[in-house]
Amino acid sequence: MSNIMTLAPGVAHLVLDHWRQVWRVVTTKAEPAPRGLADELADVRALADSYRHSDPGFAGDLYAAADRHERAFEEAQAR
Repeated sequence: MSNIMTLAPGVAHLVLDHWRQVWRVVTTKAEPAPRGLADELADVRALADSYRHSDPGFAGDLYAAADRHERAFEEAQAR
């Protein structure tokens, strides 16, 4: 008689399914969360902040573009 314990077929199936799910999680790249308008505008304004002293004209263009985009979105939502 062997001292090796074996799992019942139902339990073995559950263990195998668990490890398949773990493997899927480990090997699957997660999709990045969708970014909202506020996040994108904050990024543009942060970029503008970084250029404010070295290239104020470019920074001003970025701020203006962010503002135009924000206003256009708000106007489209009001319709």
